[in-house]
Amino acid sequence: MTKKEYLPKESDFPVGTRFLIMEWDVPLSKQTSDDGKTAAYFNWYGGNPSSYSAEHLKIDNNWPADSFSHWLDIVKDSMN
Repeated sequence: MTKKEYLPKESDFPVGTRFLIMEWDVPLSKQTSDDGKTAAYFNWYGGNPSSYSAEHLKIDNNWPADSFSHWLDIVKDSMN
């Protein structure tokens, strides 16, 4: 398998998932529980998601991706 085969599709994520960029090159996703009371963050750097602690996020070190496509480009770049 090639790395490209591991790239996620937007449809792989629950509705309402937010796609974030941290520190210019770290793609994060924020998924909220069905009841909206809890959120889980995942770091997609390298193409393999891993849990990410929100305590590392600050107001000025992350921002929403312009689009899913923009976020996916960051994931692709991290796989090289």
